[in-house]
Amino acid sequence: MNPQFSSALFVLFMLFCSQWLQAQINPATHWADKSRKAVLFPISITGQVPAGDLADRFGLSQSAGFGVMRKTFNGWMYGIEGEYIFGKNVTADSLYLKGVFNTLGFVTGNSGNPAEIVFFQRGYSMFFKVGKIIPASFSNKNSGFLVQAGIGFLQHKISIVDRQGDVPQLQGEYAKGYDRLTNGLAFKQFFGYQHLDKRRFKNFLLGFEFTQGITKGRRSWNFDERIPGTESRLDLLFALKIAWILPVYSDADPSEYFFD
Repeated sequence: MNPQFSSALFVLFMLFCSQWLQAQINPATHWADKSRKAVLFPISITGQVPAGDLADRFGLSQSAGFGVMRKTFNGWMYGIEGEYIFGKNVTADSLYLKGVFNTLGFVTGNSGNPAEIVFFQRGYSMFFKVGKIIPASFSNKNSGFLVQAGIGFLQHKISIVDRQGDVPQLQGEYAKGYDRLTNGLAFKQFFGYQHLDKRRFKNFLLGFEFTQGITKGRRSWNFDERIPGTESRLDLLFALKIAWILPVYSDADPSEYFFD
């Protein structure tokens, strides 16, 4: 299934769940104008621009993520967040693998005909994050500017798809000699705005994110280049991030809820 379509279905499902939960909350409940303790479940979509060594391999990409964040009374936040990275912009230098593409720029399959080979960017990241909300209004101390920093793990590779199954050297274990698997320690910073609605549904986050990956190639040998694929790298990502947030308030008054 198309990754973008799968992400959209997941977001719609979570929106439906939130509407059901909202129906269980008394709409007449008064929201006290104070900072509240909560567990937040952000569902995010990100558009990413590569830089550093990553720009030599990939172009624009996207990610879909999910996290669990704890918010304290004084506005501090901490938790974990994971993202699935996907894209179809693989640079020409990465595509034209030596010894695979011929001088005419295509791959000849076992059948003797040009094979249909498609390349994608695939990867994921996991981060532990700490941040602070700086309230922008006295009427809602749970919303405001959000500053976060994180440490974690970043991985990416070239996904090679032989749609006709006609090129054995790009299938199975052989594909690992061409996929440029890379991973390592990474750092992340975020600056933006987080809004937690008094009616508990219009909760979102919007801002800019910067990722620095101190990574290394993890393949012992690149078949096309005939050299070890273990080079050290600096992979950078600049991103615009938007997230919808499902909050669960741990300091809620039981009288605020009713059941059918």
